[in-house]
Order: sequence, then structure tokens, then C-alpha cells
Amino acid sequence: ANAPSPAPPAGTEGPASPAGARTGHKDKVKKKKPPENFASDERLQEYRSQLFLLCRARQQELIKDVSCNLCKQPLLEPTRMPECRHVICKPCALKSVRYFADCPCCKTDVGWQSGTVSDLMIDTRHSKVMRLRYRRDLTESVLVKDQKQRAAT
Repeated sequence: ANAPSPAPPAGTEGPASPAGARTGHKDKVKKKKPPENFASDERLQEYRSQLFLLCRARQQELIKDVSCNLCKQPLLEPTRMPECRHVICKPCALKSVRYFADCPCCKTDVGWQSGTVSDLMIDTRHSKVMRLRYRRDLTESVLVKDQKQRAAT
């Protein structure tokens, strides 16, 4: 029922044969298979490119979530309105307080006299998130430059 296993190829008999041992060792060293390694490098590069595109798309989604409702810019200086808790950028908040006494997003009376800024609160949670994203943007821009340089060579 069990068929005998096939004989090993000539020159690979094992350590019992000194010539076979040497030949077997040399064969193992030569079996690096450059085409497979090359293909895996190409796949790795392809996966790296796909990952970069996915990260970039996710970053764009996150930026939409943390942009000022008025000027649509990233919230680099996020400021929370005291009554309604809306978060907008500091320049938009300052413009709003100079001329109006209500939230520019929902028109809720914020209870201050026009021109006062003391009630504005810097939103530290949003601020930390934006600083982290800014650092990631810098890191990502370095990766893009590196990828372009590799593609050019």
C-alpha cells in the first residue's frame, strides 16, 4: 500500500558521502531564487503604495471631521463657543465676537458683549488632535518625497 519514497537527486545523498555533503551545501547556498525575491519586492512595493493611498484617504476623511464649520480650514486653533459648545477656528471666533453676540453656527446667544474675547475657550482636545495630525502630515510628506525619489531612480 505504501510506495517507497523516491531516491534523492544525485549529489545530495547527505553527510554519509563527503562529495554529497559538499554538493548539498553548495546547492543550498545557491537556492536564493532571485525571481521570487524580486516578485515579492514588487508586491511589497505595491502593498506599500496601496497602504499609503488608504492612509491618505483616511486622513482626508478625518480632516473633514475637524475643519472649521465657517471657513472649512483645518482647526489649527480650535475655539469652543461657551454656550452652545460649537468648535470653530480662532480667527472665525474672533471675527464673530467682534461683530455679533451669537454663535456663527447656530445663532445661539452666547451672552457676551460684542468685542469681548475672554469667554472664548481654546479647545485643548481638538488642539492636541490637530497637532498630532500636523505631525503625521509632515511625516507623510517625507514618505511621499522618498517614494517619488525611489520611482525616479
